[in-house]
Amino acid sequence: MTRQGASLGLVGVLIVVALALMMLVMSGYPSLADAWDSWFGPEANGSWKAMVLDGQPVAAGNYVLVVKRGRVVGGYDGCNGWSFDDEGPGPSGDRRVTSTLVACPDEPARQSYDNLAYAPVISLRSDSEMLLSRGPHVGVFRRCEPNRDRSRCVEAGSR
Repeated sequence: MTRQGASLGLVGVLIVVALALMMLVMSGYPSLADAWDSWFGPEANGSWKAMVLDGQPVAAGNYVLVVKRGRVVGGYDGCNGWSFDDEGPGPSGDRRVTSTLVACPDEPARQSYDNLAYAPVISLRSDSEMLLSRGPHVGVFRRCEPNRDRSRCVEAGSR
């Protein structure tokens, strides 16, 4: 290969990289990691509403989990919004959590949700249904879209 051919090849690669970076900036993603997750991340990424928790129907409630990079990162327990502040458990095994602090009634569904929210095994049944398990606890979730007007997470496509 001649020097001129190698130079043209390098220019071509630089143009492709510049175009890719321009698309990233114009796409509105806050970071390269967020863009990568959106395009190539685990299929479980997104918002999920609980339908059944430990055998009890809870679709009328508003139990939501948010999955990012294949891990639960936050949600809404029907009473409080919350999110993990860190990427994984620290030396003590605990994770830092940010949450609203509304006093909530002690309900079996909320206890099941709390057990499932921390380090569950995530299994997709389909594009729209996810199974979470942790020890004896099991939950069935459906993909949903946050709807701020209704303060609910509604099934995807039903806005």
